[in-house]
Amino acid sequence: MKKLFLRPDGTFRILQVSDAQDMHFVRKTMLTMLDAAYEALEPDLVVFTGDNILGNHLCDRRFGSRTADLSITEETRRMKKALDYILSQPQSRSIPFSMVFGNHDDRNRLGKPLQFSLWESYSCFQPGEGPLDCRELPVYAPDSGKRALTLWLMDTARYDRRTDACEETVLPETVRHFERRNRELVCQNAEQPALVFAHIPLPGICRLFLENIKGVPYNGKYYQLDPTKASGTCHTYPAVVSDDSGLSEVLQRTKNVQAVISGHDHTNCFVGKTGHLQWIQTSCASFRCYGSPDLRGVRLLEWDNQKKMLTGTNFYSYEALCGHGLPQTLRYFWDADEYEKMKATLLTAGAITAASAFAALIGKHGVHRRGWD
Repeated sequence: MKKLFLRPDGTFRILQVSDAQDMHFVRKTMLTMLDAAYEALEPDLVVFTGDNILGNHLCDRRFGSRTADLSITEETRRMKKALDYILSQPQSRSIPFSMVFGNHDDRNRLGKPLQFSLWESYSCFQPGEGPLDCRELPVYAPDSGKRALTLWLMDTARYDRRTDACEETVLPETVRHFERRNRELVCQNAEQPALVFAHIPLPGICRLFLENIKGVPYNGKYYQLDPTKASGTCHTYPAVVSDDSGLSEVLQRTKNVQAVISGHDHTNCFVGKTGHLQWIQTSCASFRCYGSPDLRGVRLLEWDNQKKMLTGTNFYSYEALCGHGLPQTLRYFWDADEYEKMKATLLTAGAITAASAFAALIGKHGVHRRGWD
């Protein structure tokens, strides 16, 4: 693993790709969008923040709702093919990338260790250090060679194949490891800043909301983003982990952690702050799963080491990256999942219209065959 370094001017650009959530037959419009992002935004690191693969659908047939009875070897081959679609792009550009797991990634027979080994087969992958569920990824200053920034990559979900259930929690041992190791880093350098990446939002993010009848429903009430704390788009109340083992409180007390960056809710895209801590939720990159026309995209996080803070958290939509002409609109319409029923209706209606016109033509003129008498 090569070390990550700040740019000579002390900045560092992280591209967050959340919920790519595709399969071994990929929606190519997402790849077009991601390629445009790498070209235009020039990140120093890409972090895939979970649900990187639609892992519980690896055995799906290409058409229809049936599944195939696959060997684990074939399931692994499909997983590798799905990963290669999204990872070959930064790999071919020599852009380092890392990841956290989401609640969909390991809903199959592969398990996280085997999947992680597939990521490690790419030379640009940055695995980080420490246990799989709580890895640290250091970024170093180019002049001194000292650690300037720590990126924490945390798990928020795990799948139990025996019970066919996904537990969306942060484990107590994850929090203990983070507290212990972060304390060591702060002792080494009191100004050791850090960012936390996780797939599912932590309960602390709910402090950005206030009750309002014009907001989104949750438990019989309605909530909206508190404009004094946050800005952005929220179409659903955050689907946070059921238990974060106190991590939200720990991070709120841990002054060196600047921000918690998550995904999971495909149509939520906002940034807010409680105390010193930023909460950043990014909508999906996926074109296969549910989403919103202006919220399929990526987020660029810009770190300034002179100021010891994030100076940019801008979201870039498909339209911003690929344009809004007729070809782009048609590509979006064809690949985006929320239009699936509409497309089926239009195709069916078109087929019926064409068949009716053909039948009418035959009825009027008959069928003329060329013969050899």
